[in-house]
Amino acid sequence: MTKRPPGRSRCVTRLATTLLAVAATALLYGCDEDGSNGSTTTRQSGGPLVVYERAGGIAFTAQRMVIDEDGSATVEVEGPGKIGAEFDLTGAELDELRGLLDEATLESPPEPSGCADCYAYSIEHDGRKASFDQTNYPPGTEPLVTFLSNLVERETPAGPAREG
Repeated sequence: MTKRPPGRSRCVTRLATTLLAVAATALLYGCDEDGSNGSTTTRQSGGPLVVYERAGGIAFTAQRMVIDEDGSATVEVEGPGKIGAEFDLTGAELDELRGLLDEATLESPPEPSGCADCYAYSIEHDGRKASFDQTNYPPGTEPLVTFLSNLVERETPAGPAREG
C-alpha cells in the first residue's frame, strides 16, 4: 500500500466540500427552462416592432431605422457622410404606427420594376418582410412609408426637415 503525503486527505476533503457547496448554491439559485435565474429583469420580446430601410436615389443615400415595441428608436443615414439619432416616439405616434402596420400588406412584388434611380425600400414587421421600390408599393404600404420617412427626416440632424 502506498502512503499518501501528510495533509493530502485533508486537501481532498476540502476540495470535495467546496465542490459540494458550489453545487448546492447552483441548485438553490437554479435556472429556469429558458436559462434565466428567475430574476425579475425584463427581456426584449422577439425583436423590434419595425425595421425600415430606404436606399438609392440619384445621389445615393441609405437610411435604416429600428423602432422597438416601447417606441424607442434609432436611425442611421449614410451618404454623403453619416448621421444618426436615438429618439422616442410619442404615444400617439406609436399608436398611428401600429395602425399603419396593421393596414399594410407586407409582401414583396413578384418582379422588380427595373427603375434605375428609384428608392428601394425594405420593411420588416412581425416576422414578415417586404422589399419594393417607389414605383410598386404593396397595398397599404405607401402611407406607412410616408410616416416612417417623415420620422427619419425629422430626427436626423442634417435631414431636409432641419434645413432652412
